[in-house]
Amino acid sequence: NDNICEHYSSTALGVMTGGSVQVNAKSYLGVGSNVKHKITINSNTVIRANSYVNKYCLANRIYYGNPTKNIRKRGIG
Repeated sequence: NDNICEHYSSTALGVMTGGSVQVNAKSYLGVGSNVKHKITINSNTVIRANSYVNKYCLANRIYYGNPTKNIRKRGIG
């Protein structure tokens, strides 16, 4: 498996990845999420449940949908 998860990242049950996926620090992939091959999930990013990620995800954002859309900026702290 080519997946890379940095420290303090979390993936819930049922998350599927299509090959080489990078999940950066303090990010969360919700239950049933599906991430396409060669995708980067940047730091402090949340992918909500049952979302399909098919493109690069910016840092400090919340994504949801099929395909995912940037819902809003994530408030940190």
